[in-house]
Amino acid sequence: LWVALGPDKTLYVFREYFQTEKTTVEHGHMINKLSMNDPAPEWTVADPESRDGRMILARTSNIPTRPAPKHLGVIHGINAVKNWLHFDENGKPHLFVFENCINLIREFQKYKWAKNIDSDKPHKSNDHGMDSLRYVIMQLDRYLALNS
Repeated sequence: LWVALGPDKTLYVFREYFQTEKTTVEHGHMINKLSMNDPAPEWTVADPESRDGRMILARTSNIPTRPAPKHLGVIHGINAVKNWLHFDENGKPHLFVFENCINLIREFQKYKWAKNIDSDKPHKSNDHGMDSLRYVIMQLDRYLALNS
């Protein structure tokens, strides 16, 4: 996902890249191709469980990444996304997803809680975009807290 933070602290998800059956190197090349006219990002966040993948992106595609603060947990991440979606005192949410992000929008529409009564977690299926959004928002919240 590509996101931009507006001056009013509104987060815009303006591009997505969903692709399977590709190598990390191929993903890195496509990310660079899709980003070639964009300003340099402040940071790129990636799943911390793929340390090798993050190193490959840095070495082969010049895409350094920060590991997502996944240790904070799924529920923390979901609540962070909900906070950005809540309406402010002017009736405006602070998270917008552009209509060209069809996969993320589809995942938002299909996101649901697991049926296991002992589990307070979402159903883990077709949620890669939602996971990415949680990672970005958790990292952004940390970034804003440290830089405010």
